[in-house]
Amino acid sequence: MNWIKEIIQLFGEAFNWLYILQPWEQGVRVRAGKHIKKVNGGLHFKLPYLDKILGEG
Repeated sequence: MNWIKEIIQLFGEAFNWLYILQPWEQGVRVRAGKHIKKVNGGLHFKLPYLDKILGEG
C-alpha cells in the first residue's frame, strides 16, 4: 500500500509549477544544479525536477 502513496506524491510533484514566498522572505532558485538566481517575495514559477528552491517557507 505504500507504493500507492508514493505514486500519488510523485504525480503531485509533477504538476507543482508554482511557489510562493512571503513579501519579507527571500529565496534562492537553483536550476539544474548550476544556474543560481536570487528571488524576492511573491509568486514564482518553477520547473518540476529541474528547479530547487531554498528559503521557501
